[in-house]
Amino acid sequence: MVDSGANMDPGSLFSIGEVGETTGLSPHTIRVWERRYGKPQAVRLASGHRRYTQEQVVWLRCVAEALANGHRPGKVLKLEGEELEQLTQRQPGSDLGPLVGQLMDMVYASDSVSLAEELKRCWHNRGARTTIFDAVVPLIHEVGRAWQEDRLTIAQEHQLTEVLQDLLRGFRGQVSATDRNIAESDRVILATLAGERHGLGLQLVALLVALYEREPVLLGVDLPVDEIVRVSKEVPRSPVAISVSTASGGPATDRVISSLRRELHPKTTLLIGGSGARRARRGVRDVVYLPTLAELELWMQSEYGIRPFDQQD
Repeated sequence: MVDSGANMDPGSLFSIGEVGETTGLSPHTIRVWERRYGKPQAVRLASGHRRYTQEQVVWLRCVAEALANGHRPGKVLKLEGEELEQLTQRQPGSDLGPLVGQLMDMVYASDSVSLAEELKRCWHNRGARTTIFDAVVPLIHEVGRAWQEDRLTIAQEHQLTEVLQDLLRGFRGQVSATDRNIAESDRVILATLAGERHGLGLQLVALLVALYEREPVLLGVDLPVDEIVRVSKEVPRSPVAISVSTASGGPATDRVISSLRRELHPKTTLLIGGSGARRARRGVRDVVYLPTLAELELWMQSEYGIRPFDQQD
């Protein structure tokens, strides 16, 4: 990819903010990818500002779609052209690995006991990263697709949610059992907004935060803005992370997020994640949008200057 804009018409290029609006990826995420993976390599104007070509924007849209379906940046960012298109155009369920296919069979059979046992085996034998990114995240996405296509009943979907919430709490308890001193700046406040009752994403984020040796301050679901602000004042210098599901994402939620941003201390980082985090909308100023768990992990690595948890000593 081009790194000099000397021979290009600036009018045909896109700023990093415009790329973010078009793809739903945060400028922070795009910069981290450029440093870590060398892609997308920005065109540099004489002023030093980053600019991106139409080809790069199209590529980033495909990357964003693949991430939304549960694929990892390390895998997706290596792909170009037809390979990336094939990844995003596969029919639901066609890219399920043996593990997730096996788990889905248990979901269809309403066999919550076997499902929990298999995920516990995965955690103990394959580790945290495989369990989260190769089992739980793709399983949640596939269950969502199956429910939308009437391949799964509401009861089966609810049963899976209960199993996963119990497991994720248990895994987090194991991770958090180690003794360590927690500074205020090492805490992350987690909640959903009033009217949002989907809490599975919060449990996933809380586990990831704990794996990075930070303390999740888990407030739970359906919190009014003033309650979130009150806790933020009691735990200063801690980021506030809000999970937004597809069901609640939209302009009305944007207005609530804008209100929350005004009420929080100006130096408090506000993170918005989940499947309902903005994609094509402009979003709220001074908010970090991280629609996928993989993007949240990148943010934590960059913000705290730490290695991925599976590479820590």
